Amino acid sequence: MKPVTINVQRGLTLIELMIAMTLGLLLIMGVGNIFLSNQQAFRTSENLAGVQENTRIAFELLSREVREAGSNPCGAQVIVNALNPSGTPTIADSWTTPIRGYDNSQDYASVPTGTATGNRVAGTDAILLISGSANSNAAIVDHQVTSAQFKVSSTAHGLKAGDIAMVCNYKVASIFQVTNASNSSVTIVHNSGTGSPGNCTKGLGMRDPATLSCSKPLGYLEDFTGGSFVIFKAGFWYIGNNSRGGRSLFRYSPTDNTTDEMVDNVTDMQIDYLTENPATKTLATGYVGASSITDWNTTTSTAVAIAARLNLTLETRDKIDNTQTTATTVKRDMFSTVQIRARESL
Repeated sequence: MKPVTINVQRGLTLIELMIAMTLGLLLIMGVGNIFLSNQQAFRTSENLAGVQENTRIAFELLSREVREAGSNPCGAQVIVNALNPSGTPTIADSWTTPIRGYDNSQDYASVPTGTATGNRVAGTDAILLISGSANSNAAIVDHQVTSAQFKVSSTAHGLKAGDIAMVCNYKVASIFQVTNASNSSVTIVHNSGTGSPGNCTKGLGMRDPATLSCSKPLGYLEDFTGGSFVIFKAGFWYIGNNSRGGRSLFRYSPTDNTTDEMVDNVTDMQIDYLTENPATKTLATGYVGASSITDWNTTTSTAVAIAARLNLTLETRDKIDNTQTTATTVKRDMFSTVQIRARESL
């Protein structure tokens, strides 16, 4: 009689199962730590890259307007003003002050300091910049100087009676008021005797900055044939509260009363200025804050700002856990020094 063979199937013991589970758990924890570390490194790199990108954009936009302050597209070094004195200063009246700094304690009337969205943040500097840009739709093909009439290449010049404008050629730029113009005619008139404040001369003569009256009542008959009309570009740059509970770099335009958020996560701006005595060509010994400059007028000041040193503080968008215990945003102070091109010839 053959013996009966019984096949016994053996499984894992409890100890073997616990060892396998422990090893698997350790493996999962290791892989998880690597994943979390890589994720944190990626978030950190992404946020710091965002700071670098915001820095580049902020300095590019702001530095461009600082460099252009007081300039015009024709490159004319002589700026004259044919307007009658006005009781209410305009951007055109401020052309001799194309750059003006505001220290952290100095207010700008059009942009209040406060906590509301778009308000300027207390304790931060600001700067007002004025320059001119070309109006490509208003190329001057003929200038009848004695009758004070411009002939332009297109009826789409965008000018109307009462507008304050600037016209320039390679020698001179002149600020005046349009006395007659329409979108159906290529003729733009700059006569005297009408308008508010009106032109003190149809010859686009210079206004005496000391007496605010025309120094040459008959003007000089400068021919601007082949020149360009200039659009006034003004911007007040400041740190403001954004709608997301943070801070951003803002630009307010006095010419059309609009406010634009330019770059987010810019939390502070401090600006110092290098000055020069235009009479003696003597540079100051160092940079100073805006409150140390008492006269920003190019024609009267003995300490004219010729360069600006910009210090922007930028913050990461997200909090970064650098210590594995607490997460905080990372801030970076960035610096850039910009020369004001229009002041090179003073």
